[in-house]
Amino acid sequence: MAELGTGHTESGSMPRGEELLRLMVEATSPTTGEEFFHALVRNLARIIGVKYAFITECLDQPPTRLRMLAFWAGDGFRDPREYELRATPCEAVINEARECHYPARVSELFPKEQALGVDSYRGIPILGSRDHRVIGHLAFLDPRRMPEHDIGWALARVFAVRAGAELERLHAEERARSHLEQLARLSRATALGAMGAALAHELNQPLSSLANYARACRRMLADGRADSTDVREALERIAVNAERAGAIVRNLREFLARRAPERRAVAVNDAVRDAARIAAPGAREARVRLRLMLEEGLPPVLADGVQVQQVVLNLVANGMDAMRDAAPSRREIAITTARRDAATIAITVRDQGPGLNEEARRRLFEPFFTTKKSGLGMGLCICKSIAEAGGGRLEALEGEGPGAAFCLALPVFHG
Repeated sequence: MAELGTGHTESGSMPRGEELLRLMVEATSPTTGEEFFHALVRNLARIIGVKYAFITECLDQPPTRLRMLAFWAGDGFRDPREYELRATPCEAVINEARECHYPARVSELFPKEQALGVDSYRGIPILGSRDHRVIGHLAFLDPRRMPEHDIGWALARVFAVRAGAELERLHAEERARSHLEQLARLSRATALGAMGAALAHELNQPLSSLANYARACRRMLADGRADSTDVREALERIAVNAERAGAIVRNLREFLARRAPERRAVAVNDAVRDAARIAAPGAREARVRLRLMLEEGLPPVLADGVQVQQVVLNLVANGMDAMRDAAPSRREIAITTARRDAATIAITVRDQGPGLNEEARRRLFEPFFTTKKSGLGMGLCICKSIAEAGGGRLEALEGEGPGAAFCLALPVFHG
């Protein structure tokens, strides 16, 4: 894009509008999100011949604060920032939804701009497609007086519409992610609710032990026969059971917490063990054995650890339901981890139930499809969405022994 350096040809005449439009389309059409906004302001600044160009989005409605999405400063990008709309040249653009031009004395009119050393400003509003509400704007500043009439301004207005579409796309993606997070949290709560009695029993054991050892210490002290060895042992037992109860509560709190997914390096075997610990009380209640076959030396995966636990727990819960009528000797769920290939680690959960019929296999991940009498039909759908959102994959395996088997494939972390 060197030919766009000043917005003028070497002879001083302006390049044809069609040529400028073609160059802008070539520069921005393959890009989305942050990459698009960076390409947009950089190339518009070069076409118009101004030092500063930035694009913003409104952080609230009615607008009082703006966030820069990209800020070009002539020789590179500056870190974007948030700022108050009031007492800036952007105020009229945003509040009155109109293009605004201050040809001179910007630093005098708006002291906040003195640090940039600019003299002229032009702002173009970005409107939403549905209600035509201002959702952001394009801004241009320069130390010199900017041209009043320039084909670059027409181009900027065209791309303000394109920028609005990109902003709305990003907002729609964010709403979809938020909705998925809410569904995922509901799914976790539902899974724990189904095991509520067993979890209460699991907590009751260390709490009962705490009380028993504390009463024993009190009796020994009251009877005057408190041996230091016996008291020390009782206190150690109290500490162990308190830590156990605390660990159970911490695991449940983290599992249920409302939080944004955090993809990072996750030790897959640790995530599986944590999920198995949470599932263990329900498995004991249902008289189901959990068998872990974990390959050692696996590299970490790029994932959200809590979401990995959620998928494994959901598959284990489904397996326990499937084996409700199975003979006690067959009630086993095997959870294995293994390296599938150089880029993927696989977690497989296999039950010994009746397996999947043709219709169930075909519709397995459809929303609201369920084979359970009281099921909502959302668990596997949510788990599949979670897996795919994190760059992984969830699928049902075919023809590999009795019962049903599901494989969660996760990408290896390359730090």
